[in-house]
Amino acid sequence: MDESLEQIARELKIDILKMFYSSKTGHLAPALSCIDILTVLYFGVKKDQDKIILSKGHGAAALYAVLAKAKVISREELKTFYKYNSKLLGLASYGVQGIDLPTGSLGQGICFATGVAKSYQIDDNKAYVYCILGDGEMQEGSVWEAVIFAANQKLKNLVVILDYNKIQASDRLENIAPMMPIREKWEAFGWNVEDVDGHDLMKIKNCIEQGKRNATGPMLIIAHTIKGKGISFIEDKNNCHTLNPKGEEWNDVCKEFNITLKELETYEK
Repeated sequence: MDESLEQIARELKIDILKMFYSSKTGHLAPALSCIDILTVLYFGVKKDQDKIILSKGHGAAALYAVLAKAKVISREELKTFYKYNSKLLGLASYGVQGIDLPTGSLGQGICFATGVAKSYQIDDNKAYVYCILGDGEMQEGSVWEAVIFAANQKLKNLVVILDYNKIQASDRLENIAPMMPIREKWEAFGWNVEDVDGHDLMKIKNCIEQGKRNATGPMLIIAHTIKGKGISFIEDKNNCHTLNPKGEEWNDVCKEFNITLKELETYEK
């Protein structure tokens, strides 16, 4: 692909804004939190048989934008996001081409990803499985069952990327059920752990590639992100999980992304 990762990420972010400008509802902040990670996975490191599982299903709008960019679904379909009879629901949806597992029930995606990685290991399939995990998801017991199993099985083909924006659905992680220290916990179970700026595309890509070369077991990348990244009056707010711009606020969004309201209304092919 001739486009740079930076160009792709910008295009995808604008597509996300278009979906929410039209729908007027949904989980915008979780999508902006993970879109840079998804950009790197789909357009920077993914090979043909690799699997990418968005365990934090509330970031689904970011995944839909990526799938349209990859020509897995049509750009026309993005117009239907969160609307009547649409397949593109607020959570990663069943029946959407390119989505192997509908997610949103927290803790399920990493379990599925671990199972796929184990099947690849059994079949001597050299493909990788990538899973984007929400930090609030770590409060689910099923996550830790998967963590234990993956380490015991030495699944070197499994890369979990933690979208560590430190805010879950209703408040900050530390105010509900703190999960720190994260690195030490995962390392104690036998995982290789790295930290990275979750909005620096090349650092994410390099971290993944270097980690795969040096892996002795499954890998966790703690991606330090900002929920609602790019929209100053939404990002990193304790209640930003379902915050969406309203009315004149969209003018401020356009200024921050250097676009026009007219651009939010169109989907070029």
